Amino acid sequence: SAGSDTDQVIIPNIPMIAAMAKLKNSSSLIKIALLSILQVFNQKPFVKLSVKKILWGYHNPLIKLGNDILPRDERFPFDKFGILIGKNGSTSGKFKIHSGVDNLSNLGEIMSFRGKDKLDVWSGDQCNAIRGTDGTIFPPGFAKNKTLYVFSPDLCQSLPLVFEKEIITNDIPGYRYIPPSNVFSGPAKNPRNKCFCDEKNKCMAQDGLMNISPCQYNSPIIISWPHFYQANPNLLNEVEGLNPESRKTSVLHRHSTETRKWLARR
Repeated sequence: SAGSDTDQVIIPNIPMIAAMAKLKNSSSLIKIALLSILQVFNQKPFVKLSVKKILWGYHNPLIKLGNDILPRDERFPFDKFGILIGKNGSTSGKFKIHSGVDNLSNLGEIMSFRGKDKLDVWSGDQCNAIRGTDGTIFPPGFAKNKTLYVFSPDLCQSLPLVFEKEIITNDIPGYRYIPPSNVFSGPAKNPRNKCFCDEKNKCMAQDGLMNISPCQYNSPIIISWPHFYQANPNLLNEVEGLNPESRKTSVLHRHSTETRKWLARR
């Protein structure tokens, strides 16, 4: 970006929205109390902040209040709120991976994450399965039509990548992998995604969007590929300036067909 991290941007007040979403099914008395708290803390639906604060954190009194009264396993693990807080070089958890010593085809495969061989976030074993690698290394010599999996702790799921086409970058031949078009589709188009939905975590009505609230401290977080790539075209009508091109917005892997080394990842 050509902008500065001091640029001021207006964004939704995510801590406020998260608090309201968490208590949406509470009694009227609790809701009235929450409204009083929001007024005392001068909370508004939108806030104007610098890009630096949005990304790396700013103090919001709702974070401290939540961490004071919520059960330990539901608390936000920082005293500030930021989109990328805790991501600047810090680990998201300990991985145990295959070394490939006994079987090179298992090189980089994740055996466990944070001491567990599967997640306990979603309503089904398939969605909770930890598959593939962390995206930094893959086993050599696989067939290009093999589906690859990259586990993302931030999304609490393993994302598939499929071969798109052969490419040449700086005279080096390789493969380009992209996510299948139904990765973020509802169960009607992708039955495998059914276990990402339940009574509390509703499936999205539009293809190309996924509700990952259970993965993000039950905050109302919905994800898509950049620029609504592979999403319902109707979504593009709601936002100006989007350009959902595969080359620019997809998850991208380039693999040298000669050296079997992974050259790039986006």
